[in-house]
Amino acid sequence: MIPSSTAATEEEIEESIVRGLAWLAAQQNPDGSWGTNLGQMTAITGFALIKLQMRAHELGYESPFDPAYEYARNVSAGWIFIFNVTDNIPSYVTAQNIGSQTHDSRQDDPDFNGNGIGIYFHNPVIGYTVYTTGVCLMALEASGTPDRVNDGGIDFDVDTNPDTFKEIAQDAAEWLAFAQGDSGNDTGGWDYMAHDNQTVNAATDNSNGGYAVLGLAAAEAFTCTVPGWVRTELDFWIGAIQDPVNGDPNDGGSYYNPDWVPGNPWCNELKAGNLIFQMTFFGDATSTPRFMDAMDYITRHWMDENNDPGWGYNQTPAHYQAMFCLMKGFEYSRIGLIDLDGDDTPEHDWYQEFADIIVDQQNPGGSWPASDWGDELLNTLWALLTLEKITPIRPPPVGGTVYPTDKLGL
Repeated sequence: MIPSSTAATEEEIEESIVRGLAWLAAQQNPDGSWGTNLGQMTAITGFALIKLQMRAHELGYESPFDPAYEYARNVSAGWIFIFNVTDNIPSYVTAQNIGSQTHDSRQDDPDFNGNGIGIYFHNPVIGYTVYTTGVCLMALEASGTPDRVNDGGIDFDVDTNPDTFKEIAQDAAEWLAFAQGDSGNDTGGWDYMAHDNQTVNAATDNSNGGYAVLGLAAAEAFTCTVPGWVRTELDFWIGAIQDPVNGDPNDGGSYYNPDWVPGNPWCNELKAGNLIFQMTFFGDATSTPRFMDAMDYITRHWMDENNDPGWGYNQTPAHYQAMFCLMKGFEYSRIGLIDLDGDDTPEHDWYQEFADIIVDQQNPGGSWPASDWGDELLNTLWALLTLEKITPIRPPPVGGTVYPTDKLGL
């Protein structure tokens, strides 16, 4: 455990964020995008928009598009890239016809708003559409501007009016519902592309699933509607993807893919963070036995001195995506402290430990070093999102009141 004498102060965390934002803004490409990998560019741009937009709200601006906001032009340019239109065809966002699907003996329709389409976001080289759609849904929510007309002026639903951010978010949530697995062990999970009743030999995994449910949670925070049966299917997935408690090191953790077990279950802290987020989105309480099993996995492996299955405890560099996934699981589930000493009383400030490491490992120029699954740009994005604890707002219980700590995405 990092000694308290080296704990990052609020001032040091803020300084780290300011330096990181300046570096991030300077990396934006002339076309408004971030990154150079054509298979990830839209998703990375979405991550950058989440961060820059949430910073505007944190500083008290009503909108990240306010000209007085330092990074307003970066935000506008990023959305112009995503909604770019070439020869009257949207470049990186696509409408797809969707309709009723068979789940067990049920007929479920993902098209909640009845316009016949779902919308997915993709990269210049098409692939990773579930990841990208989840991230861009969170970026739409982080804008805080549901009535803003999309920057390409695109009328996806052909109702003669350019679609607003909220209208696009609703159709994107419906596409993720359409994309959800619906047969065998794939039921309730997500593949890289849409898995509908016509898809065979899909390969759902709980890395994809983590970003899909993140996007659905963001859609709900944006007051969109997620079809109720999506949670019914997700419940099956949680049961299939969680390792049963039988005395092995993976107890309570999340597999990568149910069909890989027992040869290669590949449980780790990153996917355990996704798992508790999914459980909370489904409706589990922190006292639900399977949620407690997942937390037991997290605390049991917390001090593993490696980046897999650990998150990078005592490692340089740490695993920035794992920290991000754990953060969003903790924040969405409202877990401020975790129990590392096994006395059933949470005592360890996970955020302070993450902040200490992130501030300490920041490069002199403001970025963060590359490590597992992340280059310098991606790790900088995950570090910044983790430092400011950015995750979708969790709606209050039915009939309940807004939680007093809630504000947009923080």
